[in-house]
Amino acid sequence: MVHGSPYSNKEYLLEDKKENDYTNIFLDCGVDIIICGHSHKPYHRIMENPNKKGSYFHAINAGSVGKPKDGNAKCCYAVLTIDKSSNFSKKDGVQVEFIRVDYDIEKTAQAIEESPLPNVYALMLRKAY
Repeated sequence: MVHGSPYSNKEYLLEDKKENDYTNIFLDCGVDIIICGHSHKPYHRIMENPNKKGSYFHAINAGSVGKPKDGNAKCCYAVLTIDKSSNFSKKDGVQVEFIRVDYDIEKTAQAIEESPLPNVYALMLRKAY
C-alpha cells in the first residue's frame, strides 16, 4: 500500500499508464498487488506478468473519501475481498468493490468558502476534479 507509488508519494500511478512501465514496477518491487491513491481516481487494473504466463498483477486505486477527482463527488473507498484460498497472482485472485457514499457536498463547500482555504477548493469539490 502506497500513497503515490512505491518510489515516491508524488508519483501518480494512473490507470492508463503504459502496461510495460506498470509491470516493471511490480517486477522491481516483487509484489502482485499495489494499492495506491494520490490521483483520487478509483480503478482496478489487471495486467499479465510478462515473466510468468498465467500470472497477473493487480493495480488498485482506492479512490478518495475527501476529494474525489473522477467526476463523481461522492466519497469513494475500495473493499478488497481476499480469502485464505486466494491466489493473488491469478486474474480473479482479488475482488475489488468500490463503495460510494453520499454526504452534504454543498455544506462542505460552503465551509471551505468560509475558511481561510482558497475558494477554488470548494469549486473543485463541487465539480469532483
